[in-house]
Amino acid sequence: QLLAEGAFNNSFIPIYSDVLTEESYKEQREFLSVVFTFLVIILVLISFLGVIFAPFLIKIFAPGFLRDQVLYSNAVSLLKILFPYIFFISLASFLSGILNAHGSFFFPALTPLWLNLSMILFSLLFWRVFGIKALVIGVIIGGIFQLLFLVPFVIKRGIRFSLSFNFKNRYLINILIIMAPAIISVLVNQLNIVIDRIFASFLEVGSISALYYSNRLVQFPLGVFGIALSTVFFPLVSKYISEKQYEKFETYTSLGIRTGAVILIPFSLYLFIFSTPIISIIYEHGIFSSQNVLMTSLALKYYSIGIFFYSGANFLNRIFYSTKDSKTPMYVSIASVITNIFLDFLFMPFLSYKGLALATSLSGIFNFSILFMFLLKKRYITNFGPYKSSLNKIFITCVIITGVSILFIKLFENHFWYGFVIPSILFFVIYVFILYLLGASELDFIISSFKRGV
Repeated sequence: QLLAEGAFNNSFIPIYSDVLTEESYKEQREFLSVVFTFLVIILVLISFLGVIFAPFLIKIFAPGFLRDQVLYSNAVSLLKILFPYIFFISLASFLSGILNAHGSFFFPALTPLWLNLSMILFSLLFWRVFGIKALVIGVIIGGIFQLLFLVPFVIKRGIRFSLSFNFKNRYLINILIIMAPAIISVLVNQLNIVIDRIFASFLEVGSISALYYSNRLVQFPLGVFGIALSTVFFPLVSKYISEKQYEKFETYTSLGIRTGAVILIPFSLYLFIFSTPIISIIYEHGIFSSQNVLMTSLALKYYSIGIFFYSGANFLNRIFYSTKDSKTPMYVSIASVITNIFLDFLFMPFLSYKGLALATSLSGIFNFSILFMFLLKKRYITNFGPYKSSLNKIFITCVIITGVSILFIKLFENHFWYGFVIPSILFFVIYVFILYLLGASELDFIISSFKRGV
């Protein structure tokens, strides 16, 4: 979160956009060399310290393991093998950031494939020899392939860099200045997760699991579509703000928010309506009982309310990072966590674990709304016409697909095909079809992006 996809890239891409706009090829190469060298030193140091202090880290993050010395020693040895992965994934993220800034998204997006393939293959082929260590060795090998996979694409673009110890480089200093508040934002958001788990630990048995399993499903549309949108738009808005093309900056900021709404609002609605059959199909196996399905599906309903706003807040954070403002997202993140804690206290006595999920959604709405207000205040958003048009089209379409879905559910209750599969297909087909008829420009952008390989 700090050194790979999170705080580092959010700080690196806007500054690199400045370098590409303002500096010669020689200066660009020097900048990348300095950043690369700085990263290598930091990552080697962190990897070394992680291996050395693995026993201490396990004691902090899994103190319960101390009750079982075999479990504790296994955890320590696994962490020692696994920790250097941060070196490879962070450098892979650095190369991905470079490619994204040059408008290349497809191949950086493929890098997780190597990690997953490596984990699967090592687990299948070597578990008899290495036991559970086969999995973590697979992670390390996958991390190496993630990094090596991107190198030819960077070279193909004519991008070169080497070791350079000129750490007084003003652009590197700017990255570190922006990165400091970004790190705090990441830490605050992680704290949010920890606090929710602490609250849930005081509730009925199964509350933590219900929240965890339901949140995994919420992360699916966020991970597939929310992150993809941020990845595509972030370099673009960074480029336009660096070139002082403020009209294009606002246009793509608006398009990014509206495209996120077009994609994620129906997912939110879908998970809310079909939460029970989705949870049942995916999780109701072995000791995962019908009661567990009920608890998890109710948590999913409350989490699903905030899907667009979680993604939207992440996108708006990056809009601020593109303007070299990392303090505003930091302050808003802190306010959001305080809001979440207050809402946890407010809802938990009445809604139990469901109140924690609702509090998370409402704090996500709060986070997005405050960031949006700051964009208005700074005059980064001035034209409301496209927003109103998009919301009207989404609202009309969602009313229609909700009606169709509920009709099928009522007519074919507890029927797998007619009560779930067919209405699920119709849900998204009708949604896209009606948006197309209404002439949604966001849909045109999505289709053209796929055609261009973005």
